[in-house]
Amino acid sequence: MISKMWMCVAVAIAVLTTTCSARTPLYSNNGTIPFGMSIAFAGETGTGFAITWSTLNETTNNYVQYGASSGSYGPRVMAQDTVYYTSSYQHTAVVSQGLKPGTRYYYQVGNDDGVSTEKSFTTARGDGDFTPFKIAVVGDMGITESRDTMKQMRALTETEWVLHVGDIR
Repeated sequence: MISKMWMCVAVAIAVLTTTCSARTPLYSNNGTIPFGMSIAFAGETGTGFAITWSTLNETTNNYVQYGASSGSYGPRVMAQDTVYYTSSYQHTAVVSQGLKPGTRYYYQVGNDDGVSTEKSFTTARGDGDFTPFKIAVVGDMGITESRDTMKQMRALTETEWVLHVGDIR
């Protein structure tokens, strides 16, 4: 059983490995397109998720949609919006329960003016599953070298999730 303390740490800093679908054109390019998405376990059993993303300009009705099939999403989960310093706007949506353990979900984030491409994540394994697994641990991703860091992390095909220890943005 995963301890509550460990789950709190996972909620705070574990970034799930996400996979990008094929690059598709974004529906808007006026500073309202979501970027910099970070996703983490949420909920006591890790079968929920919290997602944060940014937009360059202020947007309205920010949301995440998700579902167990590619391109098929449930209702919108509305985001809480904050100003991230003065250079961008940050949006956070949380689904803290109700997802199935060890299941791949597909999602996209958006607002009234734009939407991201589809991405996916896999929820945590169920309680009592002690099967060994591999994780990657990452610290400051840097600004100029962050694309190389992401490329290397995506190449870790046997890694089930990434523990990010700080400075995500």
